[in-house]
Amino acid sequence: LIEINRTRNTTIVFASSELDELKRVCDRIAVMVQGRIFKILPPDAPEIDFGLALSGEAGVNDGL
Repeated sequence: LIEINRTRNTTIVFASSELDELKRVCDRIAVMVQGRIFKILPPDAPEIDFGLALSGEAGVNDGL
C-alpha cells in the first residue's frame, strides 16, 4: 500500500482498529465516532490526542 501510494500518488482509504498499523501506513488518520469523522490527526500526534479523539472528548476539526 505504501509503495502504491507513493509511486502512483493515489489516495487509499484504509480502515483498521490497529492504531500502530495505521501509524506505520498513513499520512493522516481520521478518527470516526458514531459513524462520522470526528478528528483528523497526523500519525506522529501524541497518544493522548488519539485517546481523547477515540473517546469522543477532543474537539471536532474545523471545516469538517
